[in-house]
Amino acid sequence: MEHQVLDVNHEVYIEVRDRDPMITEMIGSARVPLRFFCIPAGLTEWIEIFFMGMPAGRIQFRSEYFPEAAFG
Repeated sequence: MEHQVLDVNHEVYIEVRDRDPMITEMIGSARVPLRFFCIPAGLTEWIEIFFMGMPAGRIQFRSEYFPEAAFG
């Protein structure tokens, strides 16, 4: 997914659900500031998710960041 970053102070809400075709249940979620992903070399990082305030596991997140100035 590609997203244009206008304000690095906004947060990204990540929600993880199971893949059961009959009913999807929430496994956990996380809130991460956009600036976390704004690393020009790219990012591969584990993010801890929570369910009802309790740790529910970790997800590996990969991102690439291309500052607009790089496009001239």
